[in-house]
Amino acid sequence: MNTHGLLERVRDRFEQLDNGYLPGRVERSIEAPALGEHSGITGALVLAEIAISQQTA
Repeated sequence: MNTHGLLERVRDRFEQLDNGYLPGRVERSIEAPALGEHSGITGALVLAEIAISQQTA
C-alpha cells in the first residue's frame, strides 16, 4: 500500500459498485494490511506450510 491515495480510490470505487448493498462503513470493509509490506510473503509462507502439512498427513 505504498501508492499514495490508492486505499482511498479503492474505497471510493467500492462504494460506487456496492451502491448501498452492503451495510456498514467501507473503512471497516477495506483497510490496509495489518502486516504492512510483509503481508504478501507472510500469507504465501502460511499457505505453503498448510500445503506441506496436508501432503504429509
